[in-house]
Amino acid sequence: MTPVVHKEYISIVVCHMPSQRIKTSCSFALGLLLLLTLVSPARAQDNFATYPILASGYTSIKVFDNQRRFVGRILPEQRYWVPIDRIPAFLQKAVVAVEDARFYEHGGIDMRGIARALVKDVIKGRLAEGGSTITQQLIKNRYLTGAKTFERKIDEARLALEFEEKYSKQQILEMYFNEIYYGNGAWGIAQAARLYYDKNPEELSEAECAMLAGVQKNPARYNPLGKALHVTGRRDMVLKRMVDLNMITARQRQQLRAHPPTVVKPGQAPQYLAHIRSRLIERYGAMIIEQGGLEVTAALDLNLQKQAEQALREGVKRVSAGLQGALVCLDPATGDLLAAVGGVDVTQSGYNRAFSAKRQPGSAVKPLIIVP
Repeated sequence: MTPVVHKEYISIVVCHMPSQRIKTSCSFALGLLLLLTLVSPARAQDNFATYPILASGYTSIKVFDNQRRFVGRILPEQRYWVPIDRIPAFLQKAVVAVEDARFYEHGGIDMRGIARALVKDVIKGRLAEGGSTITQQLIKNRYLTGAKTFERKIDEARLALEFEEKYSKQQILEMYFNEIYYGNGAWGIAQAARLYYDKNPEELSEAECAMLAGVQKNPARYNPLGKALHVTGRRDMVLKRMVDLNMITARQRQQLRAHPPTVVKPGQAPQYLAHIRSRLIERYGAMIIEQGGLEVTAALDLNLQKQAEQALREGVKRVSAGLQGALVCLDPATGDLLAAVGGVDVTQSGYNRAFSAKRQPGSAVKPLIIVP
């Protein structure tokens, strides 16, 4: 099908611009018009999944201390692919609403969106808005870099047109959900649903979908573990767009705003959890983490662990702020590892001195020899 180029788009593109960078944007837009006729149609039916399909019914490994207090989760590191029929329809609508409202109408490049973005660029005198479609975002994430150059944008546009001819809209949307970044190391909807809500994608509620739909604009800022003001503000924008496009009613919007989802917080004692992960792999093999479904009761005493972290942090600080240290607390009667701290600040250094640093014990071994 030959794309139709409306005259009013061109009249907006060639208006006088206040800066050389905006002129470059105009040249880019005109270049896109030329690209529209250069792609030959060929719908693809091949398997485009680039990762193993996510198994249904997966649950994460949950760790409890010796008093059955919840410590945290052990999550798989491997990426998994989620078919489009397992991605909630509400999430699909929400993402289309906020990222590319004309997704089902354009052929990979939205000339109206580009024209609208250029008008805003002219008004603000700078490149304030890009006008990228979902297809273009997918291309950038999958094949290109984030460099803001004219050449990269042309490549992105050309590949987007080719993708639209090769794949159906649902196939493109499926690839998009499995390739985009959701913050905190979560790539794709499978990892995002698991990290933030401990669910498989098909289990997500509408409130959770609304939260995740706003993440891709700025994953570091809008991910569900971010500042509540930023996260809920972006969620509200998603819901407003859905109301504007008649995807949901104003009443539904109010209900979703009134009942925000509960986000799973990061686990406590991360280095102890890492030690349990390594022990599970050592005993059962690496696939045990990918299979999940376990509940692990550790020798850990969570209250003692918190006290150990505080004692190490304050004790090292009294000596020198630049020093590091480690602390291990054992039950002398059973040998149980009650607490372990591998560094002053685990957020700055993941090196676990409690388990990984090989040092001569020196005089530290004397109490172990003297105590019967």
